[in-house]
Amino acid sequence: MKQQLLATLLVVGGALGWAVRDLVSKGIGKEISPWLTLAATSAGGLMINTGVIAGQQCASFGCSDRLGLRAQLWLAARAGGAFTSILLNFMALQRLDLAISSMIHCTSPLFVVLLGRVFLGERIKPLAGICVVVALLGLMLDVQPWSHKAAAAGGGSVLGYVFALGSSIAAGFSYTSLRALADLTPTTTLMAMYGCSLTAGFVALLVQGVDPPPGEVLAHFAGISVVTYVSEWLITKGYALATQGAGSVAVYKFLTPIFALVFDVAVFGEIPNALN
Repeated sequence: MKQQLLATLLVVGGALGWAVRDLVSKGIGKEISPWLTLAATSAGGLMINTGVIAGQQCASFGCSDRLGLRAQLWLAARAGGAFTSILLNFMALQRLDLAISSMIHCTSPLFVVLLGRVFLGERIKPLAGICVVVALLGLMLDVQPWSHKAAAAGGGSVLGYVFALGSSIAAGFSYTSLRALADLTPTTTLMAMYGCSLTAGFVALLVQGVDPPPGEVLAHFAGISVVTYVSEWLITKGYALATQGAGSVAVYKFLTPIFALVFDVAVFGEIPNALN
C-alpha cells in the first residue's frame, strides 16, 4: 500500500513538472526549431543523467546483467516513444494554446491502459473502461475541435491537433514500457531516451542548419532540461513502483492539463470558457 502511494505521489509530481516544462517551452516562441529544442534539452538531460550516475558511483551503464531481447525491444520503445512524443509536443505547442495542447497530450493514460492490456496482460476494470469513455467525451468538450479559431488569435490548427494526438499515442507506448522495464534503474532508461533524442535532433539539425540562438533562448533550454529530467525521473520511478499496474498511476497524468490551465490563465491570460 505504501509503495503504491509513493508511486502515485511520484507521478503527480511528474505531471506538475510536465506542466511547468510546457509553460517554459511555450515561452520560446515559434521562430525556434522544435528539432533544436529537442537536441538542446536532450543534451542538457544527458549531462544531468551522467552526473547522477557519476554521483551514484555506478560501475556501468546501469545494469550488470545482459538484457534479453524482450527488454531490449521495450527499451527501444521507451526511447523511441519518448523521442517522438517530446518532438511532437514541441511542435503542437507552437500551434495550440498551452492548455489545449496539454489536454490532448495528456490523453496518454488512456493509451497506457489499452496498451497495458494488449502487451502486458493487465486487466481493465469495468470502472476504468467507463472512465476512459468519459475522459474522451470530456476531451472533446474541452478541445472543441469543431470551433477553429485563428492561430493569430491564440487558437489552434488541425495540424496542431494531429501533432498533439500523435504525442499522446507515442507517450502511451513510452510509459507502458516503464512497467516492462521495472527492473531497470531510471538512469538506465533515461540514458537511452536522451541518447536517442539527442542523436535524432543533431542529425536533423545537420540537414536543416541552425542559427545561433540568443541567450534568452539558451536559458529556456536549460530550464526545460532540468524540469524534463526531474519529471521523467519521477514518472519512471512511479511506474516502476506501481504495484497495481500501469493504469493505476497513469490516470494522474491528467493533472498536467489542470496545472497547465492555471498557468495559461496566470501567464498568458487565456481565460477558459464554460465548456473548459
